[in-house]
Amino acid sequence: NDPSATNVAQTVVNGVNRRTAEGKIFMPAFGEGYSDDDIAPVANYITGRFGAKGANLTGKDVTDLRKQATH
Repeated sequence: NDPSATNVAQTVVNGVNRRTAEGKIFMPAFGEGYSDDDIAPVANYITGRFGAKGANLTGKDVTDLRKQATH
């Protein structure tokens, strides 16, 4: 339900590796294998299909998210 799709994009770029009370949650990172212009429409699709509303994330938005993660 993140209307900006930034959480989804960050998950695709960086992956997930967490341990919860229910067990381990793991998804590999795809940030090295796909461009920002590839990741943006995937995040928009996921948000539109499984969220309350679709997003309009752009490749530039994903580029900016990557920069935030390194600072």
